[in-house]
Amino acid sequence: MKSPRCFIFSKRRFQKSELLDMSNARSFPVLNAALIGLLLVSQADFAGAQNSDETPNLTSLVGKNIEVTYQDFMSEGPYEVVKVTEGKQPGSIKSLQVQIPGSKRSKTIRAKKVAKLFVDQQPLDVEYDSKQRGLVFNPQKRVARIANEKRVAGQLEQMGHRIWERLSESEQNEFIEQQHDFLKSVQKEMPHVPFRLVETEFFMVFTDIAPELVNGYLANLDAMYRELCAAFGTSAQKNVWCGKCVVVIFNRRADYMLYEAKVMGIKNPALLAGSAGLCHMFGNGEVKFAGFLGDNGRFFGSVLIHETTHGFIHRYLSSVSVDSWLNEGIADWVADAIMKDDSISKRQKQSAQAVMASGGWGNFLTAPQISFQHYGTASTLVDILLSQNKDGQFRNFVRQIKEGKPIEASLKDTFDLTYKDLETLYVKWITR
Repeated sequence: MKSPRCFIFSKRRFQKSELLDMSNARSFPVLNAALIGLLLVSQADFAGAQNSDETPNLTSLVGKNIEVTYQDFMSEGPYEVVKVTEGKQPGSIKSLQVQIPGSKRSKTIRAKKVAKLFVDQQPLDVEYDSKQRGLVFNPQKRVARIANEKRVAGQLEQMGHRIWERLSESEQNEFIEQQHDFLKSVQKEMPHVPFRLVETEFFMVFTDIAPELVNGYLANLDAMYRELCAAFGTSAQKNVWCGKCVVVIFNRRADYMLYEAKVMGIKNPALLAGSAGLCHMFGNGEVKFAGFLGDNGRFFGSVLIHETTHGFIHRYLSSVSVDSWLNEGIADWVADAIMKDDSISKRQKQSAQAVMASGGWGNFLTAPQISFQHYGTASTLVDILLSQNKDGQFRNFVRQIKEGKPIEASLKDTFDLTYKDLETLYVKWITR
């Protein structure tokens, strides 16, 4: 079964959206521990910190909310700082004691383990000084970061894209209010469907399926969110969405088709042929998923995770779209890790057989949307690249694409591979 995706963009927040592109096939499945830490660049790096020459007072952090990215690329926070222990150099940090949210417990963060430190999502531009045995401010690091931010912002502006802005609490609440109004309009358009709203910190699920099934799918969504936050270097306590991710799940295919036609404006039913779910991604940053349960709940779970993974990738760093084969490869890989079935390996074998039978993969690497039979090839290439990862190349590969660099140029810059090299590695991989 196939599952299409569409991209919807608007020029202003809350402006009526215009459908720009509807892709073809879709598959689903992903993650193992290898992905954790591989895509890690926090969006806070691009928060537009003040271009200031002032040296931050690192010892005045008590009472401030901080986020930490460690040397192993894992991120945590926000935490409230309750104690600062100075290093050998006045003003440096040996360790931080922080309060764990929702708990009376605290924990100690050792400076030696810290790669990046953010206060209220603003980078402090620190590094660990082994001589001083503490975190110290590095002005050269700040200059380089700000210069890179300006370069990336200008590059994206020329492409018609932008870094996703950090939303204030009031802006998030505005999105959530609008999303509640949207779901009320869905109920009005479809009064025959007995919808229920189940809302968590990051998701709104509007559905007529059984409550026990909703709980299971919410657990899957939460697992996906944690995995992707870890992979993309974002704390799982932070909200990556604009408002929340809206998830509409129907029992019946007919209601799903009606929703897409009446609410989302897809007038050609052929665009939905064979689909079990669809992710709508908007230019203002919003993400909305819709799908129907059907008679295979596990299959639908894979569709749900695969599609919402696309939404998460959409919200990572910038509005730039990741090329189809990489986007599908990551999403297929993640859904497999969450659902823990053998569908990904079967799909990889089927794709390999198709490639060998045809003598090649045609325009697979450049297609705006790859065909369903090549989803296994896409996830195999993700496996191959991760096997080549030594010093965070995969993380930088994805980051450069979202910064606006063409994918093959990024592949060459990070892995020193061309597309021809990638084809050669794929042939070796499938013939072993």
